Amino acid sequence: MKKSKLQRKFLNQMRSMADVPWPARKYRYPPTFANAVGSGPSTLIGTCKRPVGAVKMRRGRLGRLRPKQDVEVRCGGSVYLRRGGLGKRRVVCVDCRDRRRAKAKQARVERQLQSRFGITRPIVEERASRFKRFMRKGSR
Repeated sequence: MKKSKLQRKFLNQMRSMADVPWPARKYRYPPTFANAVGSGPSTLIGTCKRPVGAVKMRRGRLGRLRPKQDVEVRCGGSVYLRRGGLGKRRVVCVDCRDRRRAKAKQARVERQLQSRFGITRPIVEERASRFKRFMRKGSR
């Protein structure tokens, strides 16, 4: 709930006089200590769990007798914590970032082809091989 400016001003005055304690920090990640983005150290904090796609796989011991099931493929890339930068994204997955940039570049090329030459068909030939490096090893 948003508080009024007067209420926040009063609260800050009280806190500056140490009458009202500051609330406890609730961050899940370590504090940034006001470094500029990219200048501070980045810490590896785990692997990315974002769903990337789905593949059909046989599951269980009697897999060949059962129909294939859709299995969600997760990214599995390294997730880093970047320091600093108020309002900036602090946790970044390297593979998801590269995947997003490649997708944006593909869309930009298609827009340019559409605007300059009027070509509307998507370029699919090399797209599959380009995205293979972002897929997990077992799903190729």
